[in-house]
This record gives sequence, structure tokens and C-alpha cells, in this order.
Amino acid sequence: MWKFEKGNEPLVTAAVHSGHSIRAELFENLAISDADRLRAEDLFTERLADICANKIIVNLSRFEIDVNRSRKENPFYLEPEDAWGLKVWKDKQKSETIIRSLQLYDLFYIELRKYCEYLISRFGKFVMFDIHSYNYRTKGPEEQPNDPKQNPEIIVGTSNMKTAKWESIITVVEKTFQNADYFGRNLDVRRNIRYPGGSVARWIHNNYPQSACVLSLEFKKIFMDEWSGELYIDRFNRLHEILRVSAKAVLKTL
Repeated sequence: MWKFEKGNEPLVTAAVHSGHSIRAELFENLAISDADRLRAEDLFTERLADICANKIIVNLSRFEIDVNRSRKENPFYLEPEDAWGLKVWKDKQKSETIIRSLQLYDLFYIELRKYCEYLISRFGKFVMFDIHSYNYRTKGPEEQPNDPKQNPEIIVGTSNMKTAKWESIITVVEKTFQNADYFGRNLDVRRNIRYPGGSVARWIHNNYPQSACVLSLEFKKIFMDEWSGELYIDRFNRLHEILRVSAKAVLKTL
């Protein structure tokens, strides 16, 4: 379902939307195509997350349960409005099926609490890179991309964080990406545009405001074709390397 891996540094990476697996009883009732499901999932983010030993990797598809939504935000996608207008299910889900997914949701947060408390007991404080990706050619593969003014290449989300305490960490990540050479140009990096961070970040900040800094990093899918799933390996590797450099800068700042 997921992996909580432990290392020797106070930095964690998370890829909670990278999974594609879904249990049989849900799979049989899927109305959404595999291609549409993959496009809504955060492909390759588990590979971005391999920059450190502390990792949270969720293998379950967000269409089984979305651990990055609160209970009030419908973490089980019932209707198209819960899933960007996509019809997910052929038939209405049975209540016991939904309950089983929500039990997984609760189990994830039980394990997340244990993991965070281990990190705090070990290091006193920690930083998490909560890694996501987002589509920007949503009108179609042959259509013009969405307005770049509203779609930065890197979004640094700081959802409900006590930012004054962690400003030096936030800034060093932003500056590392902004100052890096990306094939002869600089990346467009902005804070809290569209995606300030989801339930994982909010939950950690609510529970450990003095000990945890979660940066929700949204990578615009400039490293792949969001419609075909093709990975542009050179572009991906360069982003991966910049992320690795930013991790080293965070550890030095801590």
C-alpha cells in the first residue's frame, strides 16, 4: 500500500499520488480509462523522491483513496465533481466498499503519526518535500497550453505553515530552483500559486507546528508528455538534480 522508509538525516521526501494500484472490487467498477487515470496520477514523482533515505511512497492510486485530502474533502471520489469532472465509477459504490477505503485512509494517518514522532524523537525537527506534479495542457494534446501566468513550473506550497519560523528553509529551496540553469534559462518558481499544499502538509503542520516544515512541491509536467505518458529523460534528470541540490542546501540550513 505504502512505504515509510527511515534514514539518517532530518529530511523526508513524499510521493503520495504516485501510485496506480487499486483493489479488485474497485477496479471492476471503474468507468475511467487507464490513460485518464494515469494522467490524473503523479507519474514519476516516486523517482523524484529518491534523493534521500527518509521516504513516504504511496502505491495506492488516488482513485482508491486520496490521502492528500481531508475527510471533509471527499478523499474517496464519489462523483465527477470530486475528480475534476471525470466519471470514475460505472455504478454507485456500496457503502461497505467506501468504508474499506476510508479504513485505509485512517491507517495511513496512524502510520504517518508514528513516522513523524520517530523523526522528531530522532532529529528534533524535520523538513519534508511533499512532491507532486500537475497537468498544464488540459484542453487537449493538440491545444495550446494553459496560461503560464497561472501555471509556474515549480510551485512551492506552504499550506497553513507558521512561515516565519521556516522562512530560511522556504527561501533556500525557492532560490535553488530559481537560480539553477535549466537548459539555458531560469525556471518560473512561485509560492502558493494554485496548489498551496494538501491534507498531508496541513495535518503535519497542525500537529507539529514547531518541529515540522512541509514544502509541497508541485512540478509542472514540463518533464513529460502528460497525454501519452512519455518521459523526457533529459528534462526530468535536470529537475531531479536541482531537487537533489536543494535538499543539500536545506540540510545545510537546518
